[in-house]
Amino acid sequence: MAHTNTLQQQPLLTRQRLATIRLWTLRALRTMALGVILATVSSVVLQLAYPRFMTLPQTRIGGEAVGFRNRQQLFITLAHKEQGNLKIQSGDLTLQQKPADVGLGFDINKDIQTATQYSWKQRLVPFSFFTQVRDIPHYSLRVDEAKARAYALSLAAHDRAPINAAVKLEGTKVTIEKGQAGYSFVEKDMMAAIHATKLDRVMTTTIIPRVVEPEIPESVAVEAAGILQQRLSKPLTVKAADKEAIFDVATIATWTKLTPDPANKKLVVSYDREKVKAALAPLAAKVYVASAPQTATLVDGAIASHSGGQDGRALSTDATADAMVKALSENKESIEGSVQPVVFVQRATRTYTRSSRGVQALLDYWSQSNGGQWGVVVRNFGGDISASHNGNKQFTSASVYKIYIAYVVYTKVNGGQMSMDSATGNGQSVASCMELMIVRSDNGCATALGDMIGWGASNGMLYAKGFNSTTIAYGGQVTTPNDVANYLFALESGGLLSGAHRSDMLSKMGRGIYRYAIPAGSPGMHVANKLGALGAYNHDVAIVYHPKGAYVLSVFTTGSSHAKIRELAAQINALLNQ
Repeated sequence: MAHTNTLQQQPLLTRQRLATIRLWTLRALRTMALGVILATVSSVVLQLAYPRFMTLPQTRIGGEAVGFRNRQQLFITLAHKEQGNLKIQSGDLTLQQKPADVGLGFDINKDIQTATQYSWKQRLVPFSFFTQVRDIPHYSLRVDEAKARAYALSLAAHDRAPINAAVKLEGTKVTIEKGQAGYSFVEKDMMAAIHATKLDRVMTTTIIPRVVEPEIPESVAVEAAGILQQRLSKPLTVKAADKEAIFDVATIATWTKLTPDPANKKLVVSYDREKVKAALAPLAAKVYVASAPQTATLVDGAIASHSGGQDGRALSTDATADAMVKALSENKESIEGSVQPVVFVQRATRTYTRSSRGVQALLDYWSQSNGGQWGVVVRNFGGDISASHNGNKQFTSASVYKIYIAYVVYTKVNGGQMSMDSATGNGQSVASCMELMIVRSDNGCATALGDMIGWGASNGMLYAKGFNSTTIAYGGQVTTPNDVANYLFALESGGLLSGAHRSDMLSKMGRGIYRYAIPAGSPGMHVANKLGALGAYNHDVAIVYHPKGAYVLSVFTTGSSHAKIRELAAQINALLNQ
């Protein structure tokens, strides 16, 4: 029975224990709920009461923890950063600058405002004081455009030029030097980089300049080196006539040039033509065969006899050097040199007979071998010598026209139309002006006498005497070697002037002061001449009283000289002296 009662009491105890547990649990839950509510309310109250000028615990600016700091403390922290050094890295270049020098300024108030911002809505969120995260990864920056641009421009001082790849040739050894890229701090890029700068507590930023590639890359150097090595693997043989020369690779290497061609990104392999040409000297000496000159004897311009004459040969070093350079460029091993004939020289011995044919041959050769234009007439008074070159060519007469003025004056005086004692326009007498005009070639007297006789009006008197290619019209005086020769021939023969006037004219011409042309070429002889000189026109006309017979020599030139006229006069004089 006792055992039975015990069994009956067990369910009752269990139920009592369970009830007690439930009660304790409810009490615990109620207490916890009240605690949570109290904690929540407390956190909200704390959050509402938290100062507006303080940062939350989990606040970071630029990677630096700044929790529980007031605005003044934040200001000091950020201002200290702003005054610190900024490290700028660019490749292997590192610069230390104050942010302000780069044109960067910290917007401290903006970061303080962001860091201390804790709105009412956020404060009403329970426990946001602990869970709210304020992470400002980079300092807020302002850009001073003027300072930033100045700094961007200053970075150009750190530009690095690229280094071209190159090929070096030492003897016959070919080596390659690698190139290296450079960089350039372009203003536009640097300004963009400054504007894009983000700074944190490390205070380091990276600016990437533009890469400047070498104008001659390594691949080009490798290609050029390959060409060189191929060329320097064998000699070059040059054959000319029955001779040859072999140029070894060491010699070829001394001719070789490597020239950068940046525009086309190439290394040009070429050869020094002058060195190549100089190296041909020994071969040229072997090839050379001298020519044998021909000697010819010419009598009055015609070949009377000749002897000898054989062509030689010579290496054309210019053409051969060009062929060698071309062969080297095309990697050829041998070429044929260029040989050219050396034409024999003709040496002429010229002789002239004392005859019209001989004098004509002399005049023809003279005009061919002397510069300028020539008009020459030679005629002796014996009648057996007569020759000319351009005898009918008109020349500006220069002072030679004065002999025509003299003829008209003498003729008018002889006809009673004027007197030697008459006064001219320059105050001197006709006789005095005639003396000055012919002996001293005075231009003032020539003008005064021309005015008296009438310039153009006197041409008729000249035409009447057969001087049809002559005019003394003022400013347009022209004549021909033939007209002057006819004048002088008629003067000496008495057919132009007679008596005292003829003697007077010949006397004046014989006393002329300008004696450095025909008179100088006729030494020891009496010469009556009249010289002319005007710019490119140099003339002299004369009667030469030669021991073997007087003759007329009329010489007109354009572009030559009185010295050349003297040489010609001397040769004619010698010929007529035979």
